[in-house]
Amino acid sequence: MLNGQINELVDNFIWIPSDSTLSNPAILTPTANPTITTTYILQSDLGFCIAADTVVVRVDSLPQDLHIDIAPFKAYYCAGEVVALFSPAYDSLNFPDIDFLWKPDNNTYETERNLLNTALTLQDTTLYIREVTNNACVSADSILINVVPPSVPISVTDTVLCPGEMFMVSILAPQVTEPEWTPTDGLSCDKCLNPTVTVIGTPGTTVIYQFSGKVLECPVGASLQIEIPPYQPIGISGDQVVCPGETTQLGISTPEGLSNFNWSIVFGDASLSCTSCTDPVVTINSVGPVNVLVNANTTNPGFCGAQGFIQISTSSAIQTIDITGDNIVCPGDMVPLTIVNAAGLSDFQWEVTFGNASLSCTNCASPVVTINDSGPINVELTSNTTNPDFCSAGGFFQFVPGEQLQVNGPEFKACLGGTVVVNTGNTEYINVQWDVVNGDLSLSCNDCETPTVTVNSTGLLRFFAESTDPDICRVIGAVPVSVFGGDVSNITVVPDPLTPPGIVQGSNVTAILGATPSPASVMWTVNGKTISSTSTTIEFNAAEENIFIVATFLNSLGCEQIDTLSFVTIPPSFMIPNAFTPDNGDERNDIFKIIITGNIIVEKFLVFNRWGQKVYDSADSSSEGWDGTWKNEPAASDTYVYTATLVYPDGRRENAKGDVMLLR
Repeated sequence: MLNGQINELVDNFIWIPSDSTLSNPAILTPTANPTITTTYILQSDLGFCIAADTVVVRVDSLPQDLHIDIAPFKAYYCAGEVVALFSPAYDSLNFPDIDFLWKPDNNTYETERNLLNTALTLQDTTLYIREVTNNACVSADSILINVVPPSVPISVTDTVLCPGEMFMVSILAPQVTEPEWTPTDGLSCDKCLNPTVTVIGTPGTTVIYQFSGKVLECPVGASLQIEIPPYQPIGISGDQVVCPGETTQLGISTPEGLSNFNWSIVFGDASLSCTSCTDPVVTINSVGPVNVLVNANTTNPGFCGAQGFIQISTSSAIQTIDITGDNIVCPGDMVPLTIVNAAGLSDFQWEVTFGNASLSCTNCASPVVTINDSGPINVELTSNTTNPDFCSAGGFFQFVPGEQLQVNGPEFKACLGGTVVVNTGNTEYINVQWDVVNGDLSLSCNDCETPTVTVNSTGLLRFFAESTDPDICRVIGAVPVSVFGGDVSNITVVPDPLTPPGIVQGSNVTAILGATPSPASVMWTVNGKTISSTSTTIEFNAAEENIFIVATFLNSLGCEQIDTLSFVTIPPSFMIPNAFTPDNGDERNDIFKIIITGNIIVEKFLVFNRWGQKVYDSADSSSEGWDGTWKNEPAASDTYVYTATLVYPDGRRENAKGDVMLLR
């Protein structure tokens, strides 16, 4: 029974679904009789909204049709094919608790086994079963999938044979098509079902043939493995360490059951007295290992023949010859060498194997070595020895070049343009040679120990010398030469050319040398002309456009020091007004005059009225210009003309003329 409740204000409702599973869908408490799990909804229309509630009545049942289909559908399948198993869909809302499980668990599933449908990678013919459980309800569906097996049977799978033996193998599956065997070596045919096999291989190895073909268009295969028994080992006796040129006899340790021996040298420089005997003699021809191999037939059925191997090593034991002599040398040295342990040694052979040197003899016991060049020298000695524990004797002696000493000599200083006597700084250096590496330096001599150097700039001297130390072949040194630094000094001028209006050409200038300490005497030049004063302060006329001042003095170190200063003057100029206003009460612009900047001289300045009468002449007046009067009376407001001659500081003249307006 369903028990529905609604608000007392609501008087309409309906059950959904309103089907035959409800005894009366028009009442709040109908009896439900569903055949499957069903969700019932009680719904009421309030006019402005719809209210609803649900109740689920679960019925344990299973979907009616869950038969299993396969895609793609075929009568048989090849191993490795992927297929899909699936069933008709159902409404999962009606079976919320349904579970699935696919069997058997054989590692062929591409999906989880708890799904309705699955995918498989086929291996062999299998009956697949899917169990379906919904609470108390259980069912099972199945499908048989026929798979062509990937392997086919053969008449022989494993055999043990020796090289050269033969047998036949057959494929025991008549439906096989497109047969092929690999590798093809030793087969009577490689595209047949029953080839004859001739065993090819090395004793102690395994040969595997692979067969491939098709059954019902599915690839199939098989494998044939042939085990080749190993060689029976042959024990060989004989000396295994021999000096070059000596012999050793070999023998078979256990010859029983062996026959048809075959000896050979497989590595190294040696020769055999015989190749088919049981005890050959081996002669070692040169230095290096020698490998000897013997093959034979055997009556032991567990082996495919017999084989033995022995390695003979040439002795590397060389008696050491001890050599003495002075091992630190310089080019031109002659050094005798002496053998310390000469007993039992003979047939000496000396050789210079590295470096530039010569021997007084090569087959004597104590040669003299002449060192021809720098660098290491290697001398080797070989000889025969009577010591039975050694094949020969040898020694080695290395000469090491004496030290090429590199040093830094003392630093020397001088005034610029002065001289200084230099030295290496070490009285043990002899045969000194000097040269200039860089800088404006000149040497009084190149092959003396203490040359005098004229210093025109900072620079570097280099010297080469010999040393009284016998282990030092050569000394290379560097001697720096520098110029004494000057006193702190500078030149200033008044007025300052950098402060407006600057220095006008033709004006007087004061130059001051500031130096610490102050020099006793200064030599001045201005634009190359010597100034007579030797004081630290001078005065001169800047008559040229470009001014270059040089002050030369002896500084506190006694070196000549030079300070310079240059500046550009402002060219002189003039300007003549075109109007003036005398006696107007503002006391401005009352005089008509030439306005001059710089050292310009007004040589002539005349003013005339319109009738050509001269009203002003600078030669007749002590004033700077015309004050606007004529004959001691104010001149009338009018336009007047003027003419002037001006002289520049360099003597150049310029004429100027124009008109000016007098305003009252």
